[in-house]
Amino acid sequence: MMNQIYQITVNLGDDIATPRGHLVLENNLADNRWHTVKVILVGKLLNVSVHGQTFHAVLQSKYARFDVDGFVYAGGVPQRTLHILQEYKPSSNLKGCLRDVFFDRVQVLVGPAHLDINYREYGSPEHICRHVKFTTLSFQYPEAYLYMPSIGKDLFSVQMWFRTYFANGILAFKGVLNVRYVSVSLIEGKVVLKVQVSRDSPVIQFGQGKSLNDGKWHYLSVVVSKTGMKLKLDQLPELPHENPSLKQVELFSENLYIGYYPKLAKLHRLYSRFIC
Repeated sequence: MMNQIYQITVNLGDDIATPRGHLVLENNLADNRWHTVKVILVGKLLNVSVHGQTFHAVLQSKYARFDVDGFVYAGGVPQRTLHILQEYKPSSNLKGCLRDVFFDRVQVLVGPAHLDINYREYGSPEHICRHVKFTTLSFQYPEAYLYMPSIGKDLFSVQMWFRTYFANGILAFKGVLNVRYVSVSLIEGKVVLKVQVSRDSPVIQFGQGKSLNDGKWHYLSVVVSKTGMKLKLDQLPELPHENPSLKQVELFSENLYIGYYPKLAKLHRLYSRFIC
């Protein structure tokens, strides 16, 4: 943002920013309203979308690779980059709100609450933006998980959005392993629901989806009751499953774990926002 005008500067990795002939988009954006901006660079073609309108620019040379070590700055730049972007100083960092931030087509900042440990904050940004309805939780380390009392009427009921790059791990677990439990896991990139009603009974198991470790958000809903089980994933048809053995199970009194089950491996780098 320069004098209410949104501009794009591209650095092709040679420490020389593009000349002052920036790609100028819209003006009068300093109106304290939300504005959605999308930037995609493919070869020499730079596409920038604002308010549904797309602007195109052809760069002088095609990039070989962006050696950015997998990070992006949002809302400002640190002082050590000023020799590259001399025009942008800390005093010109964004004075406003960010939401729904995507990097490499992956959503990295969703809500205002300081819960996502996947990003670092500098300069003490505040979380006071209005009209942001949800936040995310980031499970970056093996010891990261949630647990909570289970007080629902169903044996097991979980709804969540999740994203991860790892093909195997626990999404939710309730009960005692190998005795009586319900678990929802990612196994080789597929969501798998497992239910065991007693120590001697076989494990009821079915799943849905594939390649779900693509770093994108996926919706998941699982309900297990005495009459049957239901699994819903993204836009796929709901999978119902009836099993007479479920009628023998009393309500589980154990806690519900998100991203973990006791004494076994957790799902690393799982990001989820959930309703239980």
